Amino acid sequence: MILSDDRLRQMMSLYGYRYESCLNRQSGYRNVSHSIATDRGDRNLILYKDEAGIEGLIRRVNEVSIFLQQRDMPVRYSLDARILQ
Repeated sequence: MILSDDRLRQMMSLYGYRYESCLNRQSGYRNVSHSIATDRGDRNLILYKDEAGIEGLIRRVNEVSIFLQQRDMPVRYSLDARILQ
């Protein structure tokens, strides 16, 4: 699902960011990624496709990426543990 600028603005405000512009949109197997310029730098908003067990998978992957980030590994990691549904 590709989101409009208005919807992206609404979603980023839920996380406390001011939306400036969408830099790029990219669709993957399980998700659609929106690269977004915000008042606090560039962020990546990922929308996952609805499938059985996806929330648990997201949480496990987030735990691993945060574990690696805390050990100074160059990985992408979640800035916020909340998952909007």
